[in-house]
Amino acid sequence: MQKLLLTLVACALVFSACSRREKAEPVIPSGNTVVINGASIKPGEAKFFEYKFRGKEIRFIVGRTDTGAFVTAFDACATCYVYKKGYRAEPGCVICNECGSRFRLGEMEKGLGNCVPIALPHQASGDRVVIKLSDIEDGYRWF
Repeated sequence: MQKLLLTLVACALVFSACSRREKAEPVIPSGNTVVINGASIKPGEAKFFEYKFRGKEIRFIVGRTDTGAFVTAFDACATCYVYKKGYRAEPGCVICNECGSRFRLGEMEKGLGNCVPIALPHQASGDRVVIKLSDIEDGYRWF
């Protein structure tokens, strides 16, 4: 009985760790855009942000590849978004909290099987990552 209880507790901890949502920093638009200070994102790191729109939190990821290039995507994929679990970040990659697919930051757009992070267009200039507010709002349906 004690072994069964320990097994159940261990399974619960594993599942809760795999489904946890990353903390997201709220963003405030500046006109028709959102500007992220990329200087705070180190190469190989991804940070999560959220924008409140029509009563929903639209979450997105801004990452920096090992070469220093910025990548952006919604915190959802076209297949797993229905579970509302999003991704979690580990050094150099993001991992789907539903199916466990792992994506290197520089290769997120390639996807793996049916799981593909939903692209979010951006412009990068130096350490500034600029995202159109309309592009963020277009992601409403995924949340």
